[in-house]
Amino acid sequence: MANPGFGPTYNYPDIYLTGAGLDPNNPPPARDVRANHADIVRKVAAAGTVLLKNTNNVLPLGKPKNVGVFGNGAADVTQGLTYTGDDSGPWGPNIGALSVGGGSGAGRHTRLISPLFALRGRIEDYRGRVQYLLDNHMMVEDDFTSIYPTPEVCLVFLKTWSREGTDRLAFENDWNSTVVVENVARRCNNTIVVTHSGGVNTMPWADNEN
Repeated sequence: MANPGFGPTYNYPDIYLTGAGLDPNNPPPARDVRANHADIVRKVAAAGTVLLKNTNNVLPLGKPKNVGVFGNGAADVTQGLTYTGDDSGPWGPNIGALSVGGGSGAGRHTRLISPLFALRGRIEDYRGRVQYLLDNHMMVEDDFTSIYPTPEVCLVFLKTWSREGTDRLAFENDWNSTVVVENVARRCNNTIVVTHSGGVNTMPWADNEN
């Protein structure tokens, strides 16, 4: 290890820290250390889920025949299963479920099941229909021409990126989230909002009647 100036080096070999902390020209062998981690992750995720509002007992969903999934936080990640976010700016990656933060909060997935993937698998099992729109820019522009007929229930997935060294610019969820929710809810009177966040958020849409 290179000596940072604190005491003797003990003749440790040099380690070159780049990107994910490895020398890209000489990476160590990969190891499968998953064991029963999937079960643990599922339990932790369930325990960390907070239900803030459930008007008319819309949850649990049951088996709706036509479901709409909206928001860039619902999709499969598009930049690979490892993302450090060092050059992401304040909002992180655009398209893809938020499962880790940036910088020292980053991680390397062996697999990642996005909300859209999970919902399609479950709903299509009973021959339900899933429509989806994942581009927040289109929803901000009020372009829902691909969605027909109107879903019985609409799920909107929002996210808030976080990493050390970069300040958040607002307390709302990222990517014009409030406009996205309002435009979906105006069309769908049974709207559910799910947030994945690296910090505290305000929810200007929380009192929307839909």
